[in-house]
Amino acid sequence: MAQEADVLLFASALRDFLRAADLISWSVTGTPAASLVDKALNAFHGSVPNLTNIRNVLEHFDTYEKGRGILQNDAAKRGEDVWSTCIWVDAQDGRILLFVAPGDAKHWRLDVQEATAAAGTLYQAISATLTKCSTDDPAG
Repeated sequence: MAQEADVLLFASALRDFLRAADLISWSVTGTPAASLVDKALNAFHGSVPNLTNIRNVLEHFDTYEKGRGILQNDAAKRGEDVWSTCIWVDAQDGRILLFVAPGDAKHWRLDVQEATAAAGTLYQAISATLTKCSTDDPAG
């Protein structure tokens, strides 16, 4: 049970980390560091797709359980069936996986180990960028 709670908190913290990375990306727009951060963000999104959707369902689970989540509304507008949300944690081949099904035909998977590695790589790129920015600042 503790493992499930940890994974849910991890998903939320990872989304907050991504928000911070997006803010840093915005702040370095137009600088030489921008391409490094953008490349790292693209790699992160490739490794951890649908993180925003996963966080949305977890944060608003009560709305999704009632069949009124934003993503469910989109499915209903397309004429697709909508049912209750399913959230589960599983371990497969030594990996911890979070599955989120928002109540339509799709589901998303968050591989904790893969996400951790992707976040580490993104952090290193951002850290190098911030270090470079701080050493390039003549006032700093």
